[in-house]
Amino acid sequence: MQGTSKKAKKAHAHHKYNHHLSRKGYVRLTTKIMQETGLEEEEIDRAMLWKRARELKTGGFDSDVQVVVDRIVICGAHDVLTQALGTDEQRGHVRGMGKFVTQHQYFYLPNTVKHYMDTEKKKYDKRLNKVEDELEKLKRGVNNVSEAGSCQWGIEDFEDIPDEEPLDMSCFLAVDNASNIVAKGTILMDTNEEGLLQVVLEICLHREALLPFPLKEEFIIEVGDAVGHVLSWPRHLVIRCSDLVILFSFLMHIDMRSNLKNLYVL
Repeated sequence: MQGTSKKAKKAHAHHKYNHHLSRKGYVRLTTKIMQETGLEEEEIDRAMLWKRARELKTGGFDSDVQVVVDRIVICGAHDVLTQALGTDEQRGHVRGMGKFVTQHQYFYLPNTVKHYMDTEKKKYDKRLNKVEDELEKLKRGVNNVSEAGSCQWGIEDFEDIPDEEPLDMSCFLAVDNASNIVAKGTILMDTNEEGLLQVVLEICLHREALLPFPLKEEFIIEVGDAVGHVLSWPRHLVIRCSDLVILFSFLMHIDMRSNLKNLYVL
């Protein structure tokens, strides 16, 4: 045990920029900074963590560390810590972020992804609640007609319903066939290409499903990587949410007429 400790101390002594975290680690340091400053986790960059981890208990920094600290300045999108240290990141980890944080996770995933997905989920839930409310109204209307003992509706009755609100452009997106729904989105416009619609993909339901028209220039071929992108989609595989409401209501009406007919036969 003592031999292992001496070996670790010897290796640590060769480090040019020694940290003073002890067993605390970067995770607890991040929590401490959040408590002291009131900042959110996304607002604490690794340059701040790198400096705080190497701050002496008496204040200030070692001479080697101080040189790097003086060079860390705000410089736009270019990573400030990499520029100050003057060396590129090594593969497999990110300096100043602790273990298990890869370069892809830190540099290529935006900090606002969670916020974006939460916002999209709220929008989706709002639309879903609206559809459920419309279905409930249609159910009550069908039941009222049934109780009156008169039901002579046809599909034309549903087609003649006037539009009281702007057309709902939300839709489900399918691949291969209309029953294989893989995502939810919004129709933007008809394209000039025959049989295609332009849609924006908002909610991913089957991440590994292949896009009917991949974005080759951006290397996006799967549904899970296309959230937020504008895509071309086959018209027959774009199912409007409003169409589902009408179809569901019509099927309920047909089923109700069948039940009434059987009742009269009995």
